[in-house]
Amino acid sequence: MQRIGSITPQETLPILEANSIFFYRNKMEYSFSDARWITNTEVETGTTISNKNALGFHKPGMWDKVLQIDQCHLQTEPGNTIRNFIKQEAERLNIPFFNPRQQTGMLRTLLIRISSTGQIMVLLQFFYEDKHLQDSLLEAIAKKFPEIQALLDTINNKVNDTLYDLNIQTYYGKSYIEETMEGLKFRVNAKSFYQTNSAQAYTLYKVVRQFAALSGQERVYDLYTGTGTIALFLASKASHIIGVEAVPDAITAAKENAHNNNIKNTTFIVGDMKKVFTDKFIQENGFPDVVVTDPPRDGMHADVVNQLLKIKPKKIVYVSWDDKELGKIRIASSRGGKGKVISKQPGKYIEPSFSPDGKTVVYRKISGGYISDPVWGLNPGIYAVSSKGGEPKLVTESGVQPHFGARNDRIYVIRQGEKTQ
Repeated sequence: MQRIGSITPQETLPILEANSIFFYRNKMEYSFSDARWITNTEVETGTTISNKNALGFHKPGMWDKVLQIDQCHLQTEPGNTIRNFIKQEAERLNIPFFNPRQQTGMLRTLLIRISSTGQIMVLLQFFYEDKHLQDSLLEAIAKKFPEIQALLDTINNKVNDTLYDLNIQTYYGKSYIEETMEGLKFRVNAKSFYQTNSAQAYTLYKVVRQFAALSGQERVYDLYTGTGTIALFLASKASHIIGVEAVPDAITAAKENAHNNNIKNTTFIVGDMKKVFTDKFIQENGFPDVVVTDPPRDGMHADVVNQLLKIKPKKIVYVSWDDKELGKIRIASSRGGKGKVISKQPGKYIEPSFSPDGKTVVYRKISGGYISDPVWGLNPGIYAVSSKGGEPKLVTESGVQPHFGARNDRIYVIRQGEKTQ
């Protein structure tokens, strides 16, 4: 913030730690492949590989190779049980796995959502339609896991795996599952954006509410509202909230969520922020006292930033994945402006990747780049490595991590009770 935007917050609050670094994600996406990643150990030992099918994660930097995952430490059960059953049943039914390079095979991706209420959604993407094979697999899943609330499927013969332009079919149950927060219920469908760490999302929303400091009289804009979770969370403290989102299905869900929670002081509008956030929009919807903005990771478009600078709301609460995006607001103002950053509340969201041997789980901070190099010769435990170099330092049992003062410090977690090779 200071380097890019010459912004020094009056107050930087302590980091709000995520309580769990394992089994915290409510959403996992896996890829099928008929050409899985072969580990160094398999190559060195000359293991005969008769089955190259995989259901897991893409290896970093190799879009056509998938690392088979038998035990995922990011999502709670029955996520692992469901994924492993689907792979075994698909192979029993002789359903061909997808090959992204050759664009062949039928089974493409698997999405599993498990909400904080324990509700489960399973979505299978098929590359082409074969009703007999589709129904055989889906029926087996429904019979094995009757606790699944939403069993869905779709046909995707595009080059990419994105869901937003696909027709999602409900094979069994409902088209959505529910998350809860302070008595509010949020419907989450296959295309919905919902923070993947439910517990930390609640922590984040409470910080937004604290920073907004609403008295009940304010008109609030919630930019990039998604399914309206922040807007609805703040609604009881505001006079009126206007949420804007580019994805039509998300706005439909936001309106449904408002109706289902009997919230009547919200308005949700579909539109691309850079196109709809104009003087006419302000005239039609009223001048905002407070603006909450939670944009995608690349931040707000310059036109949106300029409009915010133009209307000068009393307060902006910016939920950002990267401080430099907030700094751009300051840079964009040629007159400097009278705005100031009062408080900055850092929080931790951790994402994983895996080393090629599958034994080392490698964590990195959101603001840094992916780390693909494994750490060898360390006993199981959690280590931190400074971006400036040096030996890894073992995290203490009390959970206090070494602090190097650099944003690209590397965090390594060695698992499975083994030494790495």
